Amino acid sequence: MYQVTVPKKTPRKVIVLMDTTYWGNNFGVMLFKDEITKENLLKYYVKTETNSQYRQGIKKLKEQGFIIQGIVCDGRRGLINYSCSDVPVSSSSNRQEIYNKKSQDACCH
Repeated sequence: MYQVTVPKKTPRKVIVLMDTTYWGNNFGVMLFKDEITKENLLKYYVKTETNSQYRQGIKKLKEQGFIIQGIVCDGRRGLINYSCSDVPVSSSSNRQEIYNKKSQDACCH
């Protein structure tokens, strides 16, 4: 029998890309990915995507020790305005906003 092992993710500072891809009407994969390393950090198999599932994923990543520096998502209504303490949230079409903010923070602090 073949056994699948999932390597442990190393907690670090990340900019999270999050989106859901569907195959058919009832099966999707909600993915949380590190923008810098392109590593998949977390995934959920879903029938539909909801803002609460995205929030749950961010909460889980924080519980695992990740430091969320920014979130890039597809602009779902209500998610862009998601108050995640001091974490900037941007739509995928405006992801440069987060990089600009991180560059300013690095220069000024």
